[in-house]
Amino acid sequence: MTVPGWTGVSSLALGVGGLLLSLLFLRTPGPKVQVTTTPSSWARLGSGVLLHCRFTVEGSVALDSLRVQWYLGEVKVAWYDRGRSQAQSGASLPSEKELQSGHASMSLATVTPWDKGMYKCVVWHGEHHHQGETRLHLLVGPTISIPRPQAVAGKETSLLCHVWGFFPMDVDVVWLRDGQVQKGFTCSSPQRKLDGTFSLTLTYTFTADLHDSGSVFSCRVYHEVLGQSLQQDVFLDILAAPTVSIPRQPAVVGMKTSLLCHIRGFLPKDVDVVWLRDGQVLKDSTHSSPQMNPDGTFDLTLTYTFTPARSDASSVFSCHVHHAALEQPLQEDVPLVILDAPTISIQRQQGIADAETSLLCHVKGFFPKDVDVAWLRDGQVLQGSTQSSPKRNQDGTFSLTLTYTFTPTHSDAGSIFSCHVHHAALGHPLQANISLNILVQSTDMDQTRRLIIVIIIIAGTVVIIIVSHLINRKKGHSESPRASKS
Repeated sequence: MTVPGWTGVSSLALGVGGLLLSLLFLRTPGPKVQVTTTPSSWARLGSGVLLHCRFTVEGSVALDSLRVQWYLGEVKVAWYDRGRSQAQSGASLPSEKELQSGHASMSLATVTPWDKGMYKCVVWHGEHHHQGETRLHLLVGPTISIPRPQAVAGKETSLLCHVWGFFPMDVDVVWLRDGQVQKGFTCSSPQRKLDGTFSLTLTYTFTADLHDSGSVFSCRVYHEVLGQSLQQDVFLDILAAPTVSIPRQPAVVGMKTSLLCHIRGFLPKDVDVVWLRDGQVLKDSTHSSPQMNPDGTFDLTLTYTFTPARSDASSVFSCHVHHAALEQPLQEDVPLVILDAPTISIQRQQGIADAETSLLCHVKGFFPKDVDVAWLRDGQVLQGSTQSSPKRNQDGTFSLTLTYTFTPTHSDAGSIFSCHVHHAALGHPLQANISLNILVQSTDMDQTRRLIIVIIIIAGTVVIIIVSHLINRKKGHSESPRASKS
């Protein structure tokens, strides 16, 4: 039996009742007591209902011979026994005047889920009795509940509409989006509850997009108890999960360094971000205010600034992000590349013309060991220089020596020789310059010439002295006779 709605239930019940009442007045041969009931009765949960029961006897009804009993299953609900009437709470029988006229219908003031079932009306008149049955059906309209939905953009999302507490179980349910029926939703089979009503769940699964945040999703239900469709609307909260990117950049020992963590594309804008070092929160980190993107998501940058030491090379730095769109925190680790800038020292020495000379450039304290070194002369790279293998120092840095060996000439005097170093720890190349002093080397021939000249000078000096001595002596002899003559 299908009941289209409130109005349909009332008119149908009255029509059936009127038909039965008219049949009651048609006297047909039968037992001395005849009971007539409607096969089915319908009632809304929480309303009142009258369970019809008419009886006839031969002759007039004698109240002192009349007994009426109503049962729900095997439980007595109400009864009349020769002038005395009694009923359970909420149930009642007609007055004696109505009983005398053949009316034995029972009223239930407020129908509960436990009132449904098969009722039995038993009428005794003297030694004769007869009974009739009627089944009470509950008409219960559905209730809708929708869990507060959250969807992550780009991920599969399920909208759930729980429809419960309805009877009978036939129900039409659909999901709508902006008033349009959606395809692909699924509906569970109606499940009977302990109170006899039914429940089901309507599920609509789709991949959410940021544009869905402006849509209205609706669960619409039609049930025969309802005069019109029942609908509940919900606005979908669209979440966008953040992404993390950390620019890889080395840190130089002793130079202030900033670690940057870019958190992009998240919605809503509430986010919790921290820098960690070996799992411990770094309290001095700062982050920019969230900036809105054209698609409605947000970006920000988390910054940690510090001056690294060589010991930081073994630490793991992590950017840690909490957000509502994440099932668990997002974390990206970055091992910090610690660089040491090299220093240069040139071993100064004088070059001797036409003699092999080595220029030494000591490059010290650099890390990593990859380094590019060269000797330049007046800005031009000198080919043929050699370098030692990088040697590891106790602090983990490296050192090497660059050597350029050549035979200088007089033309090399005044030239600028440069030791030129490229290294990852340097913002620009490092260079040290020297100007080479060229000394002239004496040969054996020059020494011989000098010796001859010295001998000649000495010999000349001796000759002059001897000649001078002889002249003076001769003068002395010539003057002596003159003195004696006088």
